[in-house]
Amino acid sequence: KAATLAALNLVDRRVKLEIDALTKLGDLYMDGQFVEGDEPRAVGYYRAALVIHPTDPSANMRLARA
Repeated sequence: KAATLAALNLVDRRVKLEIDALTKLGDLYMDGQFVEGDEPRAVGYYRAALVIHPTDPSANMRLARA
């Protein structure tokens, strides 16, 4: 059981990191920071985050803002 719990915690952490990375990439394109602003591309990153976790509040808020 401990090994299973550790594996699940690792998966949960990786999912959170992936969602965070996708939303931050979206923010860069939405805000035009360090890259040329590109709203459709930003929306694509937010949607990709929502494919992984459809109820993620941060990604949903960012998509609604777009």
